[in-house]
Amino acid sequence: MVPDPPADLAPIHSHRGREAITAAVAAVGGVTRTEHAVIGEVYDAGARAGAARGRIACVAHHWNQRGDELVDVAWHLRYDDAYELTDDGQLRPRADPEPVVTLDSDFYKLLPDFEQRFPAGVPSLRRCRSLQVDGDVTFGADVVVVGDVHLTGPRHIPDGEQLGG
Repeated sequence: MVPDPPADLAPIHSHRGREAITAAVAAVGGVTRTEHAVIGEVYDAGARAGAARGRIACVAHHWNQRGDELVDVAWHLRYDDAYELTDDGQLRPRADPEPVVTLDSDFYKLLPDFEQRFPAGVPSLRRCRSLQVDGDVTFGADVVVVGDVHLTGPRHIPDGEQLGG
């Protein structure tokens, strides 16, 4: 018996962060057999020198005995991560997670709107955990965001400003 194909290819479950992934993996701890395969890798340049983003696609089979039959539960996995180039030329995963950035869709929905509010480029998010922008906020040059920052507009962030931290 072949199952019906899915209506779309959106994830059925999404796990983010170390605790959620650990719990998901623990759920298959008692299986009879597993097989894992990397089926594709894609990397692209990050927003700053020496950084990159990567996506790795995998498939994982988990066989388990259910009554008289052996059942194969297949997981199709996608790992998204950020990488940095080390001094010795190695591409290594970043130790700190990528920041979560939420921009007010009333002001940042279209590319021209985005460019108007970042005329000198986007701020440095190297030490940022999260940035939430509500309202009309325009950023000057060389702005740095540190930690968790919530901005409410209308507001202009001057050149060289450090927000948070």
